[in-house]
Amino acid sequence: LEIQLIPTRARAMGAEGETSDAEFRATFSLLPHVLRLSQTLAGASSGQADAQSVHKVVSDLQAQLQRCHQLLEASPALSHTPQDQRALLEMKKEQLKWKSNLLLKYKTLDVMSTHR
Repeated sequence: LEIQLIPTRARAMGAEGETSDAEFRATFSLLPHVLRLSQTLAGASSGQADAQSVHKVVSDLQAQLQRCHQLLEASPALSHTPQDQRALLEMKKEQLKWKSNLLLKYKTLDVMSTHR
């Protein structure tokens, strides 16, 4: 499964309600949670941890997974397949090229010159 995200201008700018890239990556960093769970389970099997501490670590991991799920659901880029994203990127590149050419064309018109 290939997941590619197109960064949105709002995310890059850190607009209100959007998650920054650093926060986005931190949310999906599940390894510390899994490591903590593994250590807690190892401690529980050797009698160093109780069921309550195991339950807390599992709850923390579930909460983190829920935050990941919410971010994925809210991500506008995931509504497009990688093929759609590539096609959209190519279309935007063509639009940029076309608009740049138009801008150059209009800059060379006599109307736009500074003759008096």
